Amino acid sequence: MPWEKAYEELTWCQADDIIKLCPKEREKIIMTKDSEELTNARKDELDEYLKRNYPENYISGEQDCNLLLWEKNGTEPKMFSLNIGVEYSPLEGLKGKTIGDIMNQKYQSNSSFKRLMKYGEEISSKSHMPFVIIVYPSLRETYGGKWADTERVYNRKQVLFYWFDISKKVNGKIEHEILKGEQLRKRIYSALEVCFNDEGTGKDENSHLSDYFHFWSRQTLSRNITKLDIDGIIINNLGNKGVLVEIKRSSKPPIPDWKPKYDKANYKLESNYAKRILSYFWLLHHESRPCDDDEIISFYNIVDVDEAQSVDFIISNETILKMSVAGNQSLKEKISKFIDE
Repeated sequence: MPWEKAYEELTWCQADDIIKLCPKEREKIIMTKDSEELTNARKDELDEYLKRNYPENYISGEQDCNLLLWEKNGTEPKMFSLNIGVEYSPLEGLKGKTIGDIMNQKYQSNSSFKRLMKYGEEISSKSHMPFVIIVYPSLRETYGGKWADTERVYNRKQVLFYWFDISKKVNGKIEHEILKGEQLRKRIYSALEVCFNDEGTGKDENSHLSDYFHFWSRQTLSRNITKLDIDGIIINNLGNKGVLVEIKRSSKPPIPDWKPKYDKANYKLESNYAKRILSYFWLLHHESRPCDDDEIISFYNIVDVDEAQSVDFIISNETILKMSVAGNQSLKEKISKFIDE
């Protein structure tokens, strides 16, 4: 398998500078605090539980690390991206180490990331849709979430980004491009097969945005572009099957009375993507409290969304309104069965 070979030889390279490091050199690579394991910003209790119990199979969005699904025409998925923030000069790029160093370190030290890369190849092949990694300047240490302040210093059209297309390799290695902000905008539009002239959403200041890429895209891309944060993905041990996971947290109304009422278009988009890549799509709902083996959740195995319905729009081949996290006929039992497939 290409990824098994890649694990030994390192896969991340630049078109004109294929990087190879010996094991001792690999150990010297030091990643920044923001680009390493990426502290979880959302702190959803069920998400944390899944990460603790399935560190090699479950990967989710975290601070400066997000799984995004991009769409065209409302509910038509066109691109899947993993967006990673790294501390580097927005106008000069990385100094002293390469983006290949950072990605190789993450690939070799993080088993869930490695499995996601392998699965990314699989889904790109199945869907004929790009799976890309976009690396952006974190700027968290300098601006601490005050993203609008970056506008006084950095021209968004000149900020540097790194673009990896997992489906494209040269001699078995993943290449990357360095793109300025304006080039990245055009590359995203090309992948989505759209052409828009407007820029920015027109919404008020976005102090709540979680990272610089969200701010950049909100200010730079067309208001007609929609991207959806995917809460998590469970990948089986072989790395060829996945479950898209949507997590909802609410205690009003309590289980078992809760049911999905909002975000119908997002459910439809994620459902369409799951079908396109031959994946499962699970909706997991829990109440807002610490999650352990004794927790009770609601479980939906979504197969479609009835857009004609304003309520009860979820079409599921299995709905369990009151399910234990652990034990017989539990969430853990379903996950264990899936990852061994």
